[in-house]
Amino acid sequence: MTKKAETKAKSDTQTKAKVERAEISPSTPGLEWAVSGLGVAIVTTMLAFIGYNGLKEERTPPDVTVKILGVRPVGQGVLVQIRAKNNGASTAAGLTIEGVVKEGEKDLETSNVTFDYLPAHSTRDGGVYFTKDAAAHRIEVRALGYQMP
Repeated sequence: MTKKAETKAKSDTQTKAKVERAEISPSTPGLEWAVSGLGVAIVTTMLAFIGYNGLKEERTPPDVTVKILGVRPVGQGVLVQIRAKNNGASTAAGLTIEGVVKEGEKDLETSNVTFDYLPAHSTRDGGVYFTKDAAAHRIEVRALGYQMP
């Protein structure tokens, strides 16, 4: 037998030994079947739930509410911290929030912030800055507008 043939025969024997070691036993334990069945059930349920919600939910426009979380002094003015909440079933892109410091009916100062993206049924926090003492006056915040993404 030539050296090349001997090397090939040795290689074939090693490969066969590796394959024999890698074989799975013919009987799979019951616990393994139960766990795999549970995994299939969970994945199927999740896909059905996502599909159902995607088809069922009405695509209402963004319904944005804005509330003030707090007022704190910073640098040369005050920061009014806000939270925007989208109660609608559509995303609002480029959402502009306006904050106004008022004295009676008179607007003393206006500031705004833009949220790039506010997904359906979610919240985003931000803030608007004022140079006037916003804590000593009435502050109003509201959503001005958005774009469809």
